[in-house]
Amino acid sequence: VPALLDIPKFPANSSEQTREELKVLLKFQQERTEEQINRYRMLAGIFHSPGNFNPIDPDYDRNFSSLFHIGSPLGEWYNYKNLPLTAKLLSGVYRDAMYYVFRLKVVLNRPRPYHLEPKLNALEKPLHQSYPSGHSSGSYANAYVMMEIAPQLANEFLKMGEEMAISREYLGCHYPSDSEMGRTWARLFVNELFKKQKFVNDFEAAKKEIAEFQKKQALINIEANKSSQCSLSETVPGCGNGCDGKCSNLGKYLYVFVHVHVHDDVVVHVLVFCSNCIHVHVLYR
Repeated sequence: VPALLDIPKFPANSSEQTREELKVLLKFQQERTEEQINRYRMLAGIFHSPGNFNPIDPDYDRNFSSLFHIGSPLGEWYNYKNLPLTAKLLSGVYRDAMYYVFRLKVVLNRPRPYHLEPKLNALEKPLHQSYPSGHSSGSYANAYVMMEIAPQLANEFLKMGEEMAISREYLGCHYPSDSEMGRTWARLFVNELFKKQKFVNDFEAAKKEIAEFQKKQALINIEANKSSQCSLSETVPGCGNGCDGKCSNLGKYLYVFVHVHVHDDVVVHVLVFCSNCIHVHVLYR
């Protein structure tokens, strides 16, 4: 798609904007804590190599687990072992995204911040060019896809992408404009993906897989909580917004299992989010 290779050039190395961005990175360097450094170094290892499909490869688990980092707000069950079709979808997204991103990096050839600012003590020094950020592009692309699967968690997915992007700045290996272009470009990229029927087919298969696994997980949780007790005051008679559990969007979107209440081993309350109005409903009584 030619449009995905047509992005604004980065600010000139001698520009005022670049100087200001370098000042921001020096400020991050001064402020970063040991906890942040450890966290951001861990995030640096979250990336996917689409060519590694060998399950006995020592890097296989890290490689495919990386695809599920952005969607981790869904829960611990959200992983490649439980969701092979989702792993296939996200691997393809990352593969296609990096094809464009690395072409852009080579053509635009932006030096890393530490090449221009000798006071910058970068904690990671990638061997390829800086613009746009691959971690930012890949993470936001993942987030934009997951927002279509579980829109009720859109803000959480975006926060995960944002943390990934800014971590690269704290490590001293990306300018803020690298991260911002990664975010902007990822939105355009995912828009293009949804124009392709093969992607839509894979997306729908992954969405169905996630929904079915959530339903199965909800039933497991019901069985596990049959002996639990709660007071009637803890139950929720609808979303509190006047729809009383009869929201017109109920049944149209993916539910997120929240909690189970059991009274006298007879009445089971399964609480879910209506992903359109973002309120809690009692779905089963």
